[in-house]
Amino acid sequence: MLIGYVAGALNKRSSSYKRMLISGVTAGIVGSFVVVFTSNFSSILGPATLGGSVTSFLPRVLAGLIVPLVARAFLRHGENRKRNG
Repeated sequence: MLIGYVAGALNKRSSSYKRMLISGVTAGIVGSFVVVFTSNFSSILGPATLGGSVTSFLPRVLAGLIVPLVARAFLRHGENRKRNG
């Protein structure tokens, strides 16, 4: 949820793909830092290792890259539907 809030705040309802991509990746990185920082103090998550950090960063940054593609596809579909309907 944090990543969604951060990406939405950075995007400011823009439909620009570049802005969506930058805000998504930035939000993924910030969310990863939060997870890595909190895992340092958790006995359940264990200490922050290189493997744990990569496991934290990779899916969040990939989501920050993939979600704007999906959002852009939905935005284009909505624009085409308004023109034809």
